Amino acid sequence: MLPHHGMPIEKPYVFKSLTERAIDKFVGIEKPTAADLNMLKVTGQVEAGVQELLGYVHDGYSNKSRTELEEEVHNSQKLGARMAVAGDTKPHSLCHAHAIISGGHPLAATLRGILAKYKIRIDDSDNGCWLPENTEAKRIMGSAAVPHSRIHRKNYYRWMDTYIRLPITKDESHCRFQLIMIKSRLLNMVSLPDYVMLPAGAKITS
Repeated sequence: MLPHHGMPIEKPYVFKSLTERAIDKFVGIEKPTAADLNMLKVTGQVEAGVQELLGYVHDGYSNKSRTELEEEVHNSQKLGARMAVAGDTKPHSLCHAHAIISGGHPLAATLRGILAKYKIRIDDSDNGCWLPENTEAKRIMGSAAVPHSRIHRKNYYRWMDTYIRLPITKDESHCRFQLIMIKSRLLNMVSLPDYVMLPAGAKITS
């Protein structure tokens, strides 16, 4: 005798993922077009991106030691993708995804330590901002932001150390807030202290 199987119970709408809802909508279209199918594909890609971002953050909390977080290698492409998922899309083809706290510069060591202390990963979307790749790109874009080619200098890290430091940076939320404040100033170059953009060896008067 065959075992009895009840009718499958459909998952309630409220518990369905964005992709599942999009599939339901697609199935209900009498004559779907290529555009309808492409919309379904895009929805799946967006949800996959969100899941990757959430998994990346969760893995930092659950599975990474502070030492491992300090030693993580920065990946500009992945940072840019996570920024886009978080709603900060690339504004122009001449932009670079800038890691506010550098993933490799030795002068960022204390800043990396504070990120690791609060379990914020190097390619977390809050540690990124879009900057024109160089001065010419800034001119073409008409951007107020700092050119990426001019920011990774000694005085940049000196300035950052005045923002993010112990015991002022007391917890993860405060650290993320400070990253957002730094980002806002990088996107408006005139708000930066003059010494931040000085070339190596230039005399600092402030």
